[in-house]
Parts: sequence; structure tokens; C-alpha cells
Amino acid sequence: VFQGEETNYAFVTSNIDQLEEIAETGVQYSLEDSLFNNCMYGDQLKFLRGVANTTYEYSGLIHEAYERGQNQVQYQDNGFARQLALLARLIKGNLGTKVYMISMGGFDTHGNQPLAHERLMSNLSIAINNFYEDIAFTQQDDKVLSMTFSEFGRRIFENGSNGTDHGKAAPTLFFGTGLNGSAFVGEHPSLESPNGRGNLEYTMDFRDLYATVLAEWLCVPIPLVEQHLLNHAYAPVNLGFNCSGVDFPDIAYSDEPYTPPTPMDPNGEDPTPELLNAVVHKPFYPTQQTPHIYLEMPFSAHVDIQLYNILGQNVGTIYNEMMFEGSVEINIRERMPNHLSTGKYIYRIQVQDRKMSKSVMVA
Repeated sequence: VFQGEETNYAFVTSNIDQLEEIAETGVQYSLEDSLFNNCMYGDQLKFLRGVANTTYEYSGLIHEAYERGQNQVQYQDNGFARQLALLARLIKGNLGTKVYMISMGGFDTHGNQPLAHERLMSNLSIAINNFYEDIAFTQQDDKVLSMTFSEFGRRIFENGSNGTDHGKAAPTLFFGTGLNGSAFVGEHPSLESPNGRGNLEYTMDFRDLYATVLAEWLCVPIPLVEQHLLNHAYAPVNLGFNCSGVDFPDIAYSDEPYTPPTPMDPNGEDPTPELLNAVVHKPFYPTQQTPHIYLEMPFSAHVDIQLYNILGQNVGTIYNEMMFEGSVEINIRERMPNHLSTGKYIYRIQVQDRKMSKSVMVA
């Protein structure tokens, strides 16, 4: 990200432990004599550590800023929160760095996405909130803008493993009181016509976002941004801050009352293949003894769900009725209370001429 034409312009550590060590001690590797006295290659190891320390030219400045700043809120005990806690100390210690980049992994949710994604977003939200509460003690919260980015997005269709696959479109989140309000900016991508299986078409070029942050938050002159970042003009985005004084389109706020979609006429036209592909279903287990099917319909239609044992024999009907657009949770044991033995089954959902199936465990 910070690589220039000839060199990297960033101070980089491979993990939060290394940066914490530098911030707390001023060096990456300790050179205490006691560490080398009982080592056959002690002199050589001490020399190599000393050379490595000299590569961190600004470690002393980082240490001094770390000592000046103090955390004034309690952060969670996870890697992302630790990174933000350290950044808060460096910012409050007036290190002077214009751009920090930290990372949070775990978003490549090809399987078991619902619970994992909920946990990730919760950790992100709590850590960001703690961070801004912390730097507000020194009245620096309006001077710090946070922006998320990722090397990939997600598709909108479940992939058969209770997850989603890589996609080319993704949201970008901004945090900070300098945004002057909370809003959705841009246009929502269409869910009706994805490119490929669930691959959304992006509605905003990420380079326009980067260029806007450089020009309107960091106050880099627009001609320099266009020349060195893009080599062409960009479309400025109204993010709520304005250093250059250029005119922006109005922000498209998203806090208007929600208008639910009108249900499709059950006797109307048949759904398109794209809508049929958008049907979401998966087994889930609120308790070990209560297997459920989660079914989400993007349109109204008659739904037939049959249950089969592992030999392929039809055990019975779970669901056979009209379902309107929306989601439903179907308790298999309530629908078939008397004759289900413990074991593995297959449910088959039929909507129009489309058939979908997955395995489900009955305990």
C-alpha cells in the first residue's frame, strides 16, 4: 500500500507484538548481556540483533510517543483491539504519523459465515468505539478518520458450506466525528442482476474514494492526486469533509423509513432463473434435539419440502404450502413429530421446477 516507485515509505512490523515491543522498549530486539552469556554464538547473535535494531530508524521516536500517551478506556483482549489501543497511545503521544494501517483477519468466510461474521463485526464495532472514546479524552477524535478496505468482497449467494465466496464488490466503512453525520453514500448494488453466481456489480470505483480521502481529508492538492494516483481525473465523493472547497453532490442519507417490497402476485409471472438462484436455505440447530430449516424466499411461491433418509426413501412431507417473500424457520420435529429416528437425512426443497437439497442431522 505504501510502496513508492523506488522504496517503501512506511515503517512496517509483521505483527502487533513487534510494534508493542518497539513502542515499549524503543528497540525490536533486546541486547541485554545476560541473553548471550550462555550461548555459543552469543557474540554473533548480539551483532545480528544490533544490526536488525538499526533498521528501525524511527523506533526511538515511536517509544517516546508511546510513553507520552496513555490509554484511558478498557479495550477488548483481541488482536484488532490491541492494535487500536496502541495506535491511540501513539496518536495521543503526538507521534505525527499521518497514516496508520492495521489489519483484522477472518473475513474469508467460505464456511459457517453467520456466527463468524457476527463475531467479527461485533469486535470491529466495539474496538472502533473504544478507540474514539479514548482519543476523545485529548480532543483528537475529530482529527482522526478511519476507513476499511479489503482485497476482496463477498458474493450474495450461499455456497453450500453455510458461507459465501469471493466477490468483486464490497462496502467501505468510514468512522470519525469529522464525517459530520452518519449516512450511506452512493448507490446500493442491484440484487436482482448479479454478474455470475451472486457476484455484485460495484457502483463506485474505490480509486475515487482513495482520491477523495487524499484531497479532502489529507489536503493533498487535487492536481497531485490526479497525476500520481490515477493519471486521470476522478469523481469526488461527498464523505462529509471538504478541504479543497470543490462542490459535491448531496449525500444520499439512508435514514428514511423502510418501505417493504410489495409481495409478488402468487398467480403472476414465473420467477426468473436469477430469482430462483437467490433462494437461500440451510439447516441449523437451536438445540441438539431441534433440527430446523432456514428458508429465505426472494419472491412468493408455492414451496414443497420433502424429507428422505440416507437410502433415498421418502420419509414424509415437511412443508407444502404457499410462502410469501421473506424468511421462515421450520422446525422439522414439529412438522414430523412421531416417526423420525436418530440419524442423517436429506431434505429436498422444490420451488417451481427448481429442486434444492441439503443434509440435516436428527438427534
